[in-house]
Amino acid sequence: MSGGSYSLWRGLTRDVFVAPAAVSAGETGSGTCVQLIADVGALRALEPAWRELEQRAVDCHFTQSFDWCRLGWEERVFETGDKLHVATVWRADELIAVWPFIQRRRGAVLRIDPVSCGLNEEYGDPLFAPGEDTPETCAALLRALTSGIDIMHVPFLRDGSNIQKAIQARKALKFAVPIDAFAIDRQTAANFDALIAGYPKKLRVNLRSARKRLGELGEVSFELPDGARDQSETIDWILQQKRAWLQRKDKSRDWFLKEETQQFLQRAAAARNVVGRLGLFVLKLDGTPVAAVVSTIDRRRIEMHVTTFDPAYARFSPGMLLIEDMARWCFERNLSFDMRTLKADYKERWATSSSKRVSYFAAVSARGMAHFAPDLVKFTLISWLEAHLQPRYLTWLKTSIKRFLHLVGR
Repeated sequence: MSGGSYSLWRGLTRDVFVAPAAVSAGETGSGTCVQLIADVGALRALEPAWRELEQRAVDCHFTQSFDWCRLGWEERVFETGDKLHVATVWRADELIAVWPFIQRRRGAVLRIDPVSCGLNEEYGDPLFAPGEDTPETCAALLRALTSGIDIMHVPFLRDGSNIQKAIQARKALKFAVPIDAFAIDRQTAANFDALIAGYPKKLRVNLRSARKRLGELGEVSFELPDGARDQSETIDWILQQKRAWLQRKDKSRDWFLKEETQQFLQRAAAARNVVGRLGLFVLKLDGTPVAAVVSTIDRRRIEMHVTTFDPAYARFSPGMLLIEDMARWCFERNLSFDMRTLKADYKERWATSSSKRVSYFAAVSARGMAHFAPDLVKFTLISWLEAHLQPRYLTWLKTSIKRFLHLVGR
């Protein structure tokens, strides 16, 4: 790593931090110190401080927790040369910000991606202590994180946040991808009955009809499995359904095929902390799943990450029935329901609020710029086509390209 060597933690009083754990990235100029963590021992030593930060940051997502990061690192698809690349900001002995990444080499280029479950669709925002996401701290965090790095990938930052502004202001060759996120805001209505009454009559009638017709086939139940065996069976069912769906749609998403994915989800389901947990919501017919969602649950919200259903029951709209049950569950616990990114008809029908997120691919060195330039041309062309082609022509073009690549063995 350029510009530093492994050293003892500077200026920290806790005995747990006396280890050759971090690369010092210097002072921020506001009474704080930025440190980079680059090995597993340092990550373990960081656990107490990270957990304290989680307690203070009441808006912390479960995907920002120490447990999620640890599992993301331990259950990743291993590549030779993987390195932790975790930026931290301290005020005296108090951790006030953490932003975890994995550093990987791509030829001559060093690239960092967030530590994740492997799907790389978690929100990418750093975890800050309340009131600490200042422009100065964000700029210092970004400088430290990109020191010695060529390419940085950050998904789904909150648009307008100080960290998003810091990346946007950074002099780098970058490609920004804006996207909408959809949610059912708990503040929308006094209770679930008031929420559902506010939707169009057609939606309410369709939900009642579908639930009644499905109920004529057997007992319909809504569950959140807690036992290890039930959770494992639910995870297996979800992955089987997603694999079958990918095959039917002639789509490719390697994450659902990997052994590491199953291991990550099973371990994450067993992890509970002050922030929250993994939630496996299931709609069942006579004890057999017909729809399921992989979500995360924290003190403010549910986040919906993976959805699936049995196509044999498609005429009953089991996914919509499950969302209705999940929304009711949220309102009973004073939680919002974040359906997250990617525009979909069902999300727009359910959502009571939307927000903007921005993903970035940024080349932050001359070497990174030379490597990234061809991809930038490709991304720009794709964006232009998506913005200007009618959907049917865009679908035809994508299908033609896929067939061509298949014919040439790519």
